[in-house]
Amino acid sequence: MNNKVITLYLKVEADVLSRIFHILQKGFMVKARVGCSIHEFLCQQQKIDPEYIAQRISTIFLDGQPVDDIDTAQIEDGCTIALSGAMPGLVGAVMRRGSPYASFRQSITYSKDSNKSQLKKGMVRLKLFNILMNELGPRFLENGIFLKPSDITELLVNQPDEFREGCKKMMLNKKPITFDSLKNRQLASQNQWVFFSVKTLG
Repeated sequence: MNNKVITLYLKVEADVLSRIFHILQKGFMVKARVGCSIHEFLCQQQKIDPEYIAQRISTIFLDGQPVDDIDTAQIEDGCTIALSGAMPGLVGAVMRRGSPYASFRQSITYSKDSNKSQLKKGMVRLKLFNILMNELGPRFLENGIFLKPSDITELLVNQPDEFREGCKKMMLNKKPITFDSLKNRQLASQNQWVFFSVKTLG
């Protein structure tokens, strides 16, 4: 990661937070210790309760491959992890972890790499879908996520008045900024990152 990271902080009313949840589905980056299992990444690094994972996260994809065993599936620097709650229909049933229909997707299911990587610092791309956007999204946003400047521009500059009025504070590199000035500002080159964090009032 480029050492020069821009920081953008928002404080918003809780009822407008969901207006930016679509970025969670598109994907965002978090720092991680890679070379470990998905289970370790989610539970130890992201502090997600194992019981929550068992009960609420029905489907997990690692670089586009459905994962059944999160204790053996290993993450690497730059990988993409997609998390979803229960999906409807036959597709949802087939893709679910530990599904009795898993044989239908055998050709695309993640299989353990026999070469174990060393633990090291890296970044992981996360995607959250359906109920997980509401349940896990606020926590990730409060802790902070990494986005490209173009993602920030797409996310914020065309927000309706309702969101702008519900946003009570916006700080760019610890200095106050408005939506209009953000729109007219070149944040950074596409090789840089914006550390984006959002907290709700109350």
